Amino acid sequence: ITFTYAARILNVDDMGSVTFIRNFVAYFSLLASLGVSYYGIRESARIAENKYKFSKFFWEINFINFFTTVISGILLFAVIFTVRRLEEYRILLLINSVNLILCGFSNEWVLGAKEEYKYMSVRSILIQLFCVIAIFALIHTEEDYIKYSAILVFSTNGANIFNWIYIFRRRIVSKI
Repeated sequence: ITFTYAARILNVDDMGSVTFIRNFVAYFSLLASLGVSYYGIRESARIAENKYKFSKFFWEINFINFFTTVISGILLFAVIFTVRRLEEYRILLLINSVNLILCGFSNEWVLGAKEEYKYMSVRSILIQLFCVIAIFALIHTEEDYIKYSAILVFSTNGANIFNWIYIFRRRIVSKI
């Protein structure tokens, strides 16, 4: 629904730029994640009942994820500010670099390991609904492609912010 609407409002070049930059940053996010979520789900299933071990594992995985995100972020920012061909996309690159940062704080694996599927479903539906409303409310002219890109960033990784809140409010892990 939203892609058709946005494609009608935004021009072809700007839609292409948004898509290109999203995909470009996705490679750096892929590098940052290094399969952490798959490893997290597999290993946490063995220790899910022991809160201390699970919490310790949670913090270890997040430290690794933080470290790889920093390295990937440094590489991304080096590319953003040194590659001249990307100069015209700099604002979109900076907006979409938030995807990389939020990807580094992804803890979806924790919710999967703890079988919090209802929360995950409701959260995803609410975020997507919010983004649909935001697109219809904020995207009206060709110049709104930057707003469109920011909304897509939130729709892709906004859940990661809420995951942290949920994990600590529900005391799924503890501070070690």
